[in-house]
Amino acid sequence: MTGASGRHGTARGRGAPSANTRDEEGTVAHVEQARLVELALGHSAHGDESTLRHLAECGRCRDELRAMARVVAAARAADVVDLPTAPPERVWQRIV
Repeated sequence: MTGASGRHGTARGRGAPSANTRDEEGTVAHVEQARLVELALGHSAHGDESTLRHLAECGRCRDELRAMARVVAAARAADVVDLPTAPPERVWQRIV
């Protein structure tokens, strides 16, 4: 996954240029992690054409977005009964 910076390993501003755009080091500037999280959570990309274009062209960012979307879907599908509960008081008494 990418770092906080936008390139895989560094940070950038919101959105992303075309996958063919390179930064000053010649590295493709990818969609930043925070933006991928927003998209995975279902926030709209409407009006963010550069991000949409980049995702259409960049398999690496698409894969990261898909992975994040799977995590979001799994978390949303968890029932309260699936979550851990505190042990009974007798267990705490034995620990203390």
